Amino acid sequence: MIDLKQELQNYQPIDLKSLANNMPEISDNIKNSIVLYNKALDNLKNNSEDIAIIELKKAISMNPHFHEAMNLLGICYGYVNDYNKANEMFKKVIEEENNAVKALRYLELTGSGKLATSLVENKRKTPRSKPQSQKDPGRNSEAFLAGINKLLSQKNLRTWIPGYAASFIVGVLIMLLISSLSGSSNNDTSVFNGKNENTAAAASTQDSFEQKYNKLNEDFEKLQAAYKAASTDIDYYKNVVKLFEIESLAGANKYEEAADKLLLLKSVDFREAEKSKYDSLYKSVMAEAARTVFNEGNRLFGMRKYQEAADKLSKLQVYAPDSSYNEKGLYNLGKCYVALNDSRSAVAAFQKLKEGYPRSQYARWAEYKIQELTSEP
Repeated sequence: MIDLKQELQNYQPIDLKSLANNMPEISDNIKNSIVLYNKALDNLKNNSEDIAIIELKKAISMNPHFHEAMNLLGICYGYVNDYNKANEMFKKVIEEENNAVKALRYLELTGSGKLATSLVENKRKTPRSKPQSQKDPGRNSEAFLAGINKLLSQKNLRTWIPGYAASFIVGVLIMLLISSLSGSSNNDTSVFNGKNENTAAAASTQDSFEQKYNKLNEDFEKLQAAYKAASTDIDYYKNVVKLFEIESLAGANKYEEAADKLLLLKSVDFREAEKSKYDSLYKSVMAEAARTVFNEGNRLFGMRKYQEAADKLSKLQVYAPDSSYNEKGLYNLGKCYVALNDSRSAVAAFQKLKEGYPRSQYARWAEYKIQELTSEP
C-alpha cells in the first residue's frame, strides 16, 4: 500500500533560480513547467489533488520530457483511481527513463520484490532505441536533465538524493505490476489508497475541475486587467490633485517650490481641462519662479554666500531659458564659481552666456573672464 502523503516527502520543489544560474540557456517553457510543478507540490500538500493534476498536465505539455512531473502525475491519477491514465504516464516514463530506484521500492512495498528484480534485468538486457527527439543533443529536455545533474552536484547529497536523484526515476515499473495484476481474477489494484471507482466518472470529475480551474484563471486575468486600469486612473487623479496643490503654493507666493513640483509633472499626459490648467500654471509660475531665484541669488551673492547663490542662479535656465534675467544671472553664476575656485563650471557659465546673448555687455565681460581663467600663469 502506497501512501500519497508519505510519498510526497520524496518530491522536493526544484530550485529554479539555481538551475537558471547554472543553465541560463534553458527555455521559457522549461522554466514555466518547473513553476507549475512546484505549485502542484504545494497543492498536493494542501489536499488539492484536482488542481495539482491540472498543473502537472500543463507542465508536461510545456516540457514533454519532464519525467519528474510525469511520475508524480501518474501517482496522482492512481490516488484518484484513474489507473488507465496512471499506466499511460508510467509507460511514457519507461520509454525514456533508464533507472528505477524508487519504482523498485514501490514494488517491494506491494510484495513483488522478485518481480521487480526480474523486470529490471529484462530491461537491462533489452536494447531500446531512443525517440528521435532524444537523439537530438540540442533538445531542451537533454539540457534540462544536465542542468539538474549539475545542480545536484553542488548540494548536500544527504538532503537532495531523496528529493531529486531518486524522484527523477520515480515508480517507472509500477505500470508493469498494475498491468499484470489487473488481468488476475481478483483484479487487485491496491497499489494506491482508496477504492477502485469507475474511471469514466473519475475522468468526468477531473474534466469538471479543469473547466472550473480555467474559468477561475480567466476571471483572475480579467481582474488583473481591471486592477491595472484602475491603478492608472488613480495615478492620473493623484497628479490632478498635485495641480491644485501647486496652484495653492503659487497663491502663497511660494513660486520656487511650485515650479519644482510642476517640473515633476512635465511628463504627465494631462487631458483637456487638466492640460489647460497645467499650461496656465506653467506659464505664470515659471516666470515668477525665475524672478524669485534671480533676486534671491543676487542677494546671497552680495552676502558672499557663493554656494547658496549658485544653487539659486543655476535654476534660472531650468525655470525660464528665455528670461531677461538670464544675462546677468549667468554672469553672476560664473562669478560665484570663480569665488568657489571651480574654474571649469565658471568657464561653462560664461561660455553659455556668450552663446546665448552674443551682443550683450555681459557677454563681453564674460569673454574677459574666460581669458583670465584659461590663460597660462
